[in-house]
Amino acid sequence: MSTPPMTPQQIRELVDPRINADGYDVEDFTIEPASDGGIAVTIIVDRDGGADLDALAALTRDLVDLIEAAAPDTDYLLEVTTPGINRPLTETRHWRRAQGRKVDVEYSKDAQTTRLSGRIGTITDETVEVIRNERGRFTITAIDLKSVTNAVVQVDFRAPNATELELCGLDEVAIARLTRTD
Repeated sequence: MSTPPMTPQQIRELVDPRINADGYDVEDFTIEPASDGGIAVTIIVDRDGGADLDALAALTRDLVDLIEAAAPDTDYLLEVTTPGINRPLTETRHWRRAQGRKVDVEYSKDAQTTRLSGRIGTITDETVEVIRNERGRFTITAIDLKSVTNAVVQVDFRAPNATELELCGLDEVAIARLTRTD
């Protein structure tokens, strides 16, 4: 007698403890039919400090083992990944994890929508600072997070300079990581 496929809730309950053990948050979780008749599971994870490929590979192997042990007769295709560029920033942790990155922000101010682009600076539970570099002149705009209607991390074609990243509130280690050219 074959084991029936697991429900999305069962899969989530099975994998969450392992994901959380490595300090990850599940940012998105989808299950769809796969083209080969199996089940495609996509899990988007993120954590403070980011994730390297080796850590994601180890996590993926562990999750495959868990799912296969729970439902050995069902074919599952598992993808574990991190949020990519153009991801919306909807939680305070998203802002914190993207500190120093370029962002496009729309927010309500005085009953009007305001848009600006810059780098994510200091974040509190209530506000975020956006640092703009306009030909070497820096401006800092504090935005109430509750007023943000849309915010998306952008592709950054210009390497930030150390002064800009210092204004973002990053430490020397983070600045060195973001300004290295290797």
